[in-house]
Amino acid sequence: MSALLPARACLRAATTTTFTLPIRPFSTTPSQQYHQNTPRGSESKIPIPSPTGQAPEIPPYPLGPRLFYKQSNTGLYGHAAIRYGNKVSERNEIKTRRTWRPNVHRKRLWSISLRTWVQTRLTTRVLRTIDKVGGLDEYLLGIKSNRIKELGPWGWRLRWRIMQTKEVKARFARQREELGLVDGQLEKQVKLENKKYKMEQKQIQYYTKKWSPESQPSTAADEQHVLPDGRIVDEAGKEAYIKETDALLADTTNEQTLNLGEVEVAKDEGFMKEKPAPKKAPKQV
Repeated sequence: MSALLPARACLRAATTTTFTLPIRPFSTTPSQQYHQNTPRGSESKIPIPSPTGQAPEIPPYPLGPRLFYKQSNTGLYGHAAIRYGNKVSERNEIKTRRTWRPNVHRKRLWSISLRTWVQTRLTTRVLRTIDKVGGLDEYLLGIKSNRIKELGPWGWRLRWRIMQTKEVKARFARQREELGLVDGQLEKQVKLENKKYKMEQKQIQYYTKKWSPESQPSTAADEQHVLPDGRIVDEAGKEAYIKETDALLADTTNEQTLNLGEVEVAKDEGFMKEKPAPKKAPKQV
């Protein structure tokens, strides 16, 4: 019996395997991988997108990534961000800088269309909104502009993934039927309206160029001129005025001379000459 103990110990040592976690600097806890459950059903081929992975098939977020508080790009944070302020003492009113961070939690939310749990980070305000609207799918499928701003890049990816399911596609089809729209009719109407708008713009540009003053041929008879005396005449009146002035200049008998005469100025008197002060009589003692 004692001879079998070393063999069992060797067998146990050979069958057991040890797992070593990657060492991360400045941390003593093992790294956690972001894992999502695959959706159930026939559409399980499309996985749930990752918050930070590359997904070229998903259209880009229209508002772009958030440049401030970049952690909100990987969760449902709404409009939450880090706030800054001062901590003021009661006695001496000394101000000390401090920050207020959002109340962020990691939760698993059930998706009706995906039929699986979706793990994500979110704030308590967003969690309250999800409970109010009736679930994660209703929150992600909001159509208001403020809801699109709240989603962020990660919420935009989840929204696209939910819209690829059969339940949501059937829901959109029912809404189109209620509005009286057939599949493809809305796109045709948009294209037709764009075509009409482009034709109208071309017609406006054509007529504005055709009837603009620059495009009209200018004739010498239609031009108007302003004479030095203030009269407005046409080209014929301008020619007549030029002939009249030429005749007056050619006639030497009508020249007028201006005789200013001679102005005599005394030698000692001038306009700016100062008069000498009168001499005072000497005082008699």
